[in-house]
Amino acid sequence: MKSIFVASAITAVSAANPKFLERARGRNLGVMDWDKLDSEQRFNLYVDVFEKSFDGISHKANAFENFKANDELIEEHNGKNLSYTLGHNEYSDLSNEEFNTRMGFKFKKKTFLRTKKNRKTKLNMVHKVKNLESTPSSVDWVEKGAVTDVKNQGSCGSCWSFSTTGALEGAYAIASGSLVSLSEQQLVSCDTTDSGCGGGMMDNAFTWIKNNGGVCKESAYPYESSGGTAPSCTSSCSAAVTCTGYTDVTENDEDAMLTAVAEQPVSVAIEADQSVFQLYESGVLTDSSCGTSLDHGVLVVGYGTDSGTKYWKIKNSWGDSWGESGYIRIERDTGGAGMCGVASLPSYPTGAKAVSSFAATEKSPFQRAMEAMFADSTPSGTYKGTKSVLGQSVDATVTIDDASHFDMDISGVASISCKNEAYTLSGGKFSVPGATTSGDCLHDALTSNNVALSSMTYDATSDEISVSVKYESFLTVSVVLSKQ
Repeated sequence: MKSIFVASAITAVSAANPKFLERARGRNLGVMDWDKLDSEQRFNLYVDVFEKSFDGISHKANAFENFKANDELIEEHNGKNLSYTLGHNEYSDLSNEEFNTRMGFKFKKKTFLRTKKNRKTKLNMVHKVKNLESTPSSVDWVEKGAVTDVKNQGSCGSCWSFSTTGALEGAYAIASGSLVSLSEQQLVSCDTTDSGCGGGMMDNAFTWIKNNGGVCKESAYPYESSGGTAPSCTSSCSAAVTCTGYTDVTENDEDAMLTAVAEQPVSVAIEADQSVFQLYESGVLTDSSCGTSLDHGVLVVGYGTDSGTKYWKIKNSWGDSWGESGYIRIERDTGGAGMCGVASLPSYPTGAKAVSSFAATEKSPFQRAMEAMFADSTPSGTYKGTKSVLGQSVDATVTIDDASHFDMDISGVASISCKNEAYTLSGGKFSVPGATTSGDCLHDALTSNNVALSSMTYDATSDEISVSVKYESFLTVSVVLSKQ
């Protein structure tokens, strides 16, 4: 094969140059015009950018033929100027058959039939259309900070585990204000209802997490199945986040799915084994040829409208070189099972919460003794705290006036300023009657900001006040206020 002339770092490219060259910024790949390169030169450049390696000449030759065919397909499609574009990514050297090993939404016949029966007979909770008129016209949980970075399942058919953790990560972030990356590897290696790299179902995985008492953080049980095989299950990590179960969204009902996604990210199954998916680069996919034979688990993280076309925003698990930095937008409201079958089997976890051992640091006997000693202590003076949650800042100040009154000021997601609020303190817990009394400054200010006071506590050992509020009926925000 011909080699590409290497002269200097890429500093100028033609308008027709593919997006994947942007990944090479600052690297010594030379100045070139993609349109003037032949297939071998394009392939060599592709190999350089993605740092590909091959098992011998035959493997490389096969990869080149695959790349050449995909390159021709990309150019033919993009010449039509449709609503979406195709482009090269780390999978461009694979045939469609080789690529399809990454599909992983698979099921054992008995469990799949049981899932379908549960949906039909409503043995599991079912999310139906609700308050459609008041549902926002667009939602993006990525922008709201409830979605972890795009991950990569590699050659393992473990997409179901990434969809599962993504849904639970989002649900927990919304409930707690804390975004935690959870372990796909634990599901792949330990969830025996599913089949590891051989595929699985998100509903099964939600149930496994519930029965297991939670799932570990990704940092405690990192992903090791990129090569296509899963290591044996280990139990050395401590569960961090759990759920109480899951809710199925009414199948083939995109209105119901819309109201569900407005509340949290939703796990879905789609068909993703066609070239249009393998080589998707940007825009709204409006091609029904992607099919509805479900084979891939992904996560719906939002919805909106682009140039009049309604879309679902989906997080994939094929790395950030694929699609729109790891995401795809597909047409919404197409009827029936939806584009690529997206509305066929949606579901989401319920009751996401931290496992107690993860939520609280274990206290030493000395700490417990000190807490008992100062259990009846009362706060005094001014306490301040700040927290950033889902891209918004919460600043709170509480000034203790005397043993039964305080002033409260909150700014950021809410604007509250109330003086001389009555309170009682027992066992470290504040009782604030004004928060629930209509006509009181605190009640009216909370209500006008769509905020509810969930709890207010005092830790005598650290001399800190914790204020927990629920914002817009779904987001719990807790701020720790330190003595000034």
